[in-house]
Amino acid sequence: MRTTLIALGALGSLAAVLTACSGGGGVASTAPATIASPGAAASMNPNQVINNFTGPSSQVTVSIKVPARVAPPAGLNAKMKALYGSWEKDAHLRSMRNTSPSASIRALGAQIHDYATSIRQSTGRDPTFISSNTASMEFVLSSGTSVLVDAVNNACNTSSCTATFAVPVGSGYTATIYLYDNCDFLIGAGSTANVTVNAGNNSPLLITINGVVAHFNVTSTATTPFIADPTQMQNFNLNIQALDWDNNVITTPGVLLDSNFDQITGLSIAVDAADVTPANPPVTLLPNLSFAPVPYNFAGTGTEATVDWTATEVHGGQLVPSFNTQGNAQGTDPGTLTITDVTPTLQWVNSNNYPQAATLATDPQLAGGGTIGSTAIEYINFPTQQNTNTYDIGLLETIANYPGNVTITATGCAGIIGAFPGAATPYLTFASSPWVMIRMASSATSAGVCDLLATDGAGRTAELIFNVAQSNLTIQNTARTH
Repeated sequence: MRTTLIALGALGSLAAVLTACSGGGGVASTAPATIASPGAAASMNPNQVINNFTGPSSQVTVSIKVPARVAPPAGLNAKMKALYGSWEKDAHLRSMRNTSPSASIRALGAQIHDYATSIRQSTGRDPTFISSNTASMEFVLSSGTSVLVDAVNNACNTSSCTATFAVPVGSGYTATIYLYDNCDFLIGAGSTANVTVNAGNNSPLLITINGVVAHFNVTSTATTPFIADPTQMQNFNLNIQALDWDNNVITTPGVLLDSNFDQITGLSIAVDAADVTPANPPVTLLPNLSFAPVPYNFAGTGTEATVDWTATEVHGGQLVPSFNTQGNAQGTDPGTLTITDVTPTLQWVNSNNYPQAATLATDPQLAGGGTIGSTAIEYINFPTQQNTNTYDIGLLETIANYPGNVTITATGCAGIIGAFPGAATPYLTFASSPWVMIRMASSATSAGVCDLLATDGAGRTAELIFNVAQSNLTIQNTARTH
């Protein structure tokens, strides 16, 4: 957000720059010509002025410059809707209908809100696509708890909005500006106290427009999903952004406000996984209103299905008068991040596409046998023992590019298998063709069963059970002794 100059007096003017209302989070904001602005609804009067004062008056001219919209990161809009559901039903978000101090203007906000909802329901498009800019500006001049002037101007265009209002002559006033998007949601607010209005020209007044945070967006530089294996430990950062209702990243000057108008002075991060630990727990709010990256370490020793982070605001004091606090007890939506934590497996697979049913006398027949305990089982049947061919059987780690070794040991295979790589061998040797080379023995004199047990450096096991000189493959899902 940017500072705003308000000139008090007939000749006054002002210029300000602030973050634009987005078109709905990463999607172009140009709408079809058939969709009208919510302010165009026949039952609405988008420009309202309420004067609650008598006596001498002067004038205030308020002008705000709105720059072109910068699209949020791709996919952010979908992520936020998945986390929080329909924005029109999000009760914690500030809007004109629960911010303005005047009942008639709150009713106007409700009309805008309902009209925007009808656009979404009838067209399938979010009404914030209509404009990429701030849609409405509300100016409030108050004395203590008494509201003297409450005015809404809906004349914002692609670059600015400007309006002039009559204000009472006097001193000790508080001037407040609220900025809304097309759905009546509040995206910026600011105020200043001890304002004096003279009967003639007045010195410009400086008001900082602060961004109102709707959500915290938490992302990670981690390689995901997490793999529950010590060989997959990694250091990574959490990155956190404060977003307004339209998924714009809020920047300086100014401060971050929650929906109760309390200043957000920092964040705390909670993580639910014992094997993910922060190297630097505090989350530092930097002068430009961004958050310093938070370093973490993943040890790879946990077994939880998911790892979840939650960012929660730390706030200071209220900065903007809150004349009406209806529906805002929840504050700001906390940011959430979930990363899947995968328990890895080692398994034998039919990488060479041998038939699932024997078609030749020497063809192997393969079928998966599930697991026995924590060991993945694969069965392979050779109808005849008179076989001297070499076969390639795949061995798969569910960890991409697993860096460790795999050792293959045999039980009861004398005379059935003539050769296999029994010594500890780098897994990547087996990760692609020709995979594990197994040569059948020509000296087999009787039918039999043998097991090849593959074990990796982390202790994961996979068993390949041979049945030789059997016409059909019979799978026995029973525990075996190695």
